[in-house]
Amino acid sequence: MKKILLLISLLYSRMILASTNIAEGSIISNAEVLKLFGSLASVILLVLIFSYAFKKMNGLSFSGDEHIKIISSLAVSQKEKIILVEVGGENLLLGISSGGVSLLKSIDLTKVNAITKKNENTFPKAFKQFLNKAT
Repeated sequence: MKKILLLISLLYSRMILASTNIAEGSIISNAEVLKLFGSLASVILLVLIFSYAFKKMNGLSFSGDEHIKIISSLAVSQKEKIILVEVGGENLLLGISSGGVSLLKSIDLTKVNAITKKNENTFPKAFKQFLNKAT
């Protein structure tokens, strides 16, 4: 992002310097060149701002459907994946393949969250103990 802005500013400054060397009898005046490149720079800046904003709003749905939420997804292979979907307060584990969509299991996330919180820091603790034993 910084490199792109630096490149644009360098090109813009070169064009300003080049526009001062234009002969007075030319077709395009200095003011028109400055206006042209100022407009171009503002359009490029707007494109960068909107692309950044859309990247940040990746999880938002513009369809207005608030009843279905994709909680997580995992690609199993190139054409198959498993997704966890919340529909009407119920969590469903779905398998998606080229052949269709199938329900794998209905899941209670409160149990899953309790298990993951209990086992959350076991690897870092075990790794730290391993390093302490090694030294």
